[in-house]
Amino acid sequence: MTTNDVPDSYDALFRDYHGYIVGLASKLGVRESEDAASKIMIRLYERDILSMYDPTVVSRGKKTSFRAFLSALVEHYCRHYREREGVHAHREPIIVDKPLENGGLWIELHARHDEDYTDAEYGDMVAQIRGRLDLVPTRGKRNLTRLFDMMVRQLRATGHVEPNALSAEYGVSTTVIRSMIHDMASELEFFRLRLA
Repeated sequence: MTTNDVPDSYDALFRDYHGYIVGLASKLGVRESEDAASKIMIRLYERDILSMYDPTVVSRGKKTSFRAFLSALVEHYCRHYREREGVHAHREPIIVDKPLENGGLWIELHARHDEDYTDAEYGDMVAQIRGRLDLVPTRGKRNLTRLFDMMVRQLRATGHVEPNALSAEYGVSTTVIRSMIHDMASELEFFRLRLA
């Protein structure tokens, strides 16, 4: 790195600033800060920001540092990521656990009943799902394998999934549980399509 914190190459930029951008994106309210940071880094490379930075620019009586220049760009991109996340959260219905008029859950209508599985098939299926979910990175308290294990216990005990009970046991809001169930369904659908 050269003077005034300017990286001398894009390799140095990615190495030295990726963690900073992830932290800044998280601080600015982007939920998927790791993904957003990677996309922002690609966008910065495409725009060739190293050639855009001018160390002679003065702001508030001081020369603008590269970090301040970079931060302004990242804040701009993060605003768009937050807006996009808000639109997706508003538009995407989480139908896998939507309560029906009879009090059941949508997902229960499309699942095979326990009696349709032999004990060996059920155990193999649970093991395969756990194996797939173990590959999904944990984000804060969002551990899909832990939630899946709780769901399996609940299904075996009561025959259905109750988000409110999962919420109390997991220690997060019902909204978070529903979001995690949605994430789990997406992961498993992606996994199923790759195997097909």
